[in-house]
Amino acid sequence: MSETSTDKILKNLGSIKLTVVIIVSMISIWSYATYIESQEGNQAALDKAIHALPMDILIALLAMNLIACTILRSPYSVDKYPWLITHIGILITLAGAVVSHQTALVGQIVLRQGQTIDKVRLFTNSPIPMQIPLDFELEIDHFEVDYYPGTGKAKEYVSYIRMHDPENGFRDTLRIRVNHPLVYRGWYISQSSFFPGDNTATVLGANKDPGTWLSYTGFATVSLGLVGLFFFRPMLQKRFPSRKQPTDQQINKKPEGEPSTTQTT
Repeated sequence: MSETSTDKILKNLGSIKLTVVIIVSMISIWSYATYIESQEGNQAALDKAIHALPMDILIALLAMNLIACTILRSPYSVDKYPWLITHIGILITLAGAVVSHQTALVGQIVLRQGQTIDKVRLFTNSPIPMQIPLDFELEIDHFEVDYYPGTGKAKEYVSYIRMHDPENGFRDTLRIRVNHPLVYRGWYISQSSFFPGDNTATVLGANKDPGTWLSYTGFATVSLGLVGLFFFRPMLQKRFPSRKQPTDQQINKKPEGEPSTTQTT
């Protein structure tokens, strides 16, 4: 059977050479991001490299490469299902990465006693500060910091925050500390920094990333596929042995002892 143009495109898209080129290109961008971070800071590295258009193009190419590879290996026997699940998980993770790159919001909130804050100052490369609404209000009740004995190094710092959501009337005093953020309306409000010697103010980080749950779903799906590959595939191979299609040579091969039909003159 002659190879169609679609088959050729799939083979090119699903080639391991393309996979290597994409991965090497991604590593180059990550290396460039490390350099930018050392010169201009973390946010500049995100804006100019990690979240920039070239990285999104490479992610899209990697997704197409994976889809083509998956199609080329079809149809699938039952023992290949874990491999297929792993591929699907990687695709979901890549989709989550693109959504995060394009829609994630990262900023900072500085709270001082007597102030009510309902906006986040976003981290951008623009010289003009950008703020967006939180859809709820925050006030600082008080701030506590605990130091290691005999040192000036902070062991733990905690903000006690009064939160009010005017839309539904929710009001409460909450505690925010390192690695224990406030999660509300898609925002992650975390303890970021503080002002030494000032217990009336705090610095909070604010992050809203719609791609987070896509990425988590992708990680879980990949984990499920890998568990299937390492622990269940041998059992599936025994339970559902794959039937290999005979080749043309095997089909045309005559049984031993059968007389030849070739006529001699």
